[in-house]
Amino acid sequence: MLMIISCHIMQYYDLELAWWFNVGVQIFLCISGFLYGQKNIEDATDFYNKRFKKILIPYYLVFIPFGIIEFIFARDVFSTKAFAMGLILCSTIKGAEHLWFIPTILMCYLITPLLQGYRNKCVEGKRTIVIFTVLGVIITSVLIQGFTTFNPAWICCYLIGYALGMNEKGKYIRGKVLMAITGIIAVAGNAVQIYCDYIASIDFSGFGIIKNYNHVMLGVFIFLLLKVIFEKVDLNGIGKLLKLSDAYSFEVYLVHQLLILGPFSLMALTGYSLINILIVLLGICVLTLLLKKAEQIVEGMFISR
Repeated sequence: MLMIISCHIMQYYDLELAWWFNVGVQIFLCISGFLYGQKNIEDATDFYNKRFKKILIPYYLVFIPFGIIEFIFARDVFSTKAFAMGLILCSTIKGAEHLWFIPTILMCYLITPLLQGYRNKCVEGKRTIVIFTVLGVIITSVLIQGFTTFNPAWICCYLIGYALGMNEKGKYIRGKVLMAITGIIAVAGNAVQIYCDYIASIDFSGFGIIKNYNHVMLGVFIFLLLKVIFEKVDLNGIGKLLKLSDAYSFEVYLVHQLLILGPFSLMALTGYSLINILIVLLGICVLTLLLKKAEQIVEGMFISR
């Protein structure tokens, strides 16, 4: 989450590093897939109900009030069409562009029981898990390519994470081998991209798609690297911090950009960048706590019924 917040702060200052720090999203998608690749979903309907509630309740608690405030105080950038489309997860509004992630993660959860069905029936070893990954990436890239709401590469990132989770459970391919393969692809692909973008200024049709998958492989490689590091480090000392981060990370994601980019940015509140950043971080904490409380109230209303 720190990478994503840093990314948007850098984006505000128009720093090129912003477009590399946003790999935090791909790391998150890979982690999500990795965890579900090791789980068994007993009831798909119950799974959908719980996951969609957990995502959509806080989403609408942020999107609708923010849209109303933008309509009242920043009507020059407000789009009625974008707001209406955002209500059905097909668009975003100014200052809340990061909410593109919501339909993406919902699509990932939507296909998870299907991935589990294939895993339980067909994945038996190294060969079948490789076939699962390759075919999954190809099919996903082709089928989702026509939908403007989704980027096929990000769905594939979740799928690759799911395959890594299956491998973690079945121990089909050694971790060092996976790290070497993803590392080589990530380093080679991103090295070529850096050369084309910053040195030779080369561009061609389809280069954007290649960049997306370079970003995916970079995220997957960083995840595997962090996994190895954390397996060798005693995390007991920061256990409470990790639990706190896990409990509030989604809410932090939903509210953080509202105060960094767009019509209500606090990044120019004073003449001192450091003070502005600290104010933004404090504001994110306050909004996160308010959102969490609002979620509990709404969820309580559902449960009481």
